[in-house]
Amino acid sequence: MPYISYFGYIIFLLLFFSFWDSNYAGECIRGNCSEGYGTMVYSDGNKYEGYWKNGRKHGKGIYISRDGGKYKGEWKDGDYSGKGIYIFPNKDKYSGEFKNQKFDGYGRYYFHNGDYYEGQFKEGKRHGKGIFKYKRGDKYIGEFANEMFNGEGEYYFSDGDSYKGSFKNDKLHGKGTFFMAKGEKFEGTYVNGLREGYGVYTFEDGSKYQGSFGDDKFNGYGIYAFSDGDKYEGEFKDDNFDGRGTYTFANGNKYIGKFEQNKYDGKGTFINNQGNKYIGEFKNDRYNGDGSISYANGDQYTGEFYNGLRHGNGKYTYASGDKYVGEFQHDKFYGKGIYYFTTGDKYEGSFSDDMFNGRGTYTYSDGDIYIGEFKNNMKDGKGTYTQKDGSKYVGEYKNNQKEGYGVFYNPEGKTVFKGLWKNGDIVIRQ
Repeated sequence: MPYISYFGYIIFLLLFFSFWDSNYAGECIRGNCSEGYGTMVYSDGNKYEGYWKNGRKHGKGIYISRDGGKYKGEWKDGDYSGKGIYIFPNKDKYSGEFKNQKFDGYGRYYFHNGDYYEGQFKEGKRHGKGIFKYKRGDKYIGEFANEMFNGEGEYYFSDGDSYKGSFKNDKLHGKGTFFMAKGEKFEGTYVNGLREGYGVYTFEDGSKYQGSFGDDKFNGYGIYAFSDGDKYEGEFKDDNFDGRGTYTFANGNKYIGKFEQNKYDGKGTFINNQGNKYIGEFKNDRYNGDGSISYANGDQYTGEFYNGLRHGNGKYTYASGDKYVGEFQHDKFYGKGIYYFTTGDKYEGSFSDDMFNGRGTYTYSDGDIYIGEFKNNMKDGKGTYTQKDGSKYVGEYKNNQKEGYGVFYNPEGKTVFKGLWKNGDIVIRQ
């Protein structure tokens, strides 16, 4: 909010206290300078022409100071009092009412820089209702006190913005409404020119904030409703979602928890419109840290997350009862882990892309055990298959079947036969 220059008024007071009815001696060069009409030229170069009474200026007259200041108007007992016009040496101009040598009543003040005031004065100051127009195009209409905007008023900016409400000492203060040329609007309370306390801010696109303001920003508790249907309700800091809050999406997704600078940060809960639910830690709007997800299909994961994905150590339990415990990478079983089947089978070993890949041990519920290489959940490569009676096959596999060279041993460890296998069948027996 711009401030009004007091330069003209300072000059005004100096001039009047220095020259009006001064103690300088003078010569009446024309007429009657005691009782009637006459012209007085003072020794300091100032000049008065007008009516006199009892040796004092009284009635209408013109006073011209040696530095170019000029007053034309009414006098009373040596003082300018009534209606008059004063032109300052710097070309400021006042036209209006005077009382006891001060602007008092209704008047117009023209500043040499192009600014203009019209309204009420009291004891030499703008006081009461008035209009102040700036050369640059701004305009204030309202109440004044002690030279400043004080009380109810309207301020119109040259760029199209406007304010209607309370002022104090030239600043927006109290309840008011600020209209922006681009279509945005604030309704609420100001303190010393800044938005403070409860208010409602409506954006150009129809989005709206209602809640607490501090230091001219969203600070404290509030509700931000987006034009697309999204909504945030909770704590704000410096215009950002910051602290505890709830963000509800138009599509049905919802986040409840901690925010920092408009992002999920800290502990929270995210529920999507498909029924999946995450509870845990967030960073930069994503699952980061420890957490758990309950999926709509009944599956559940508990463990570590990174950038929104299962990553690190964790446990994935299927609705069917199957369970994986181990390492994850980029949302998939990857690394060392154990897979438990509801049938009682168990695999322990290496994983990649959610499948048995690498070396591992598969224990069957009936007691059989396979130790060896896997590829895409199947025995593939070299391995040993030991049956519960102790007999075993040591050899090669492909696509879960014996393929290539292998040896059969009896429970005592003696070789039964050797041979070559194809698609699980022996083709050459030795």
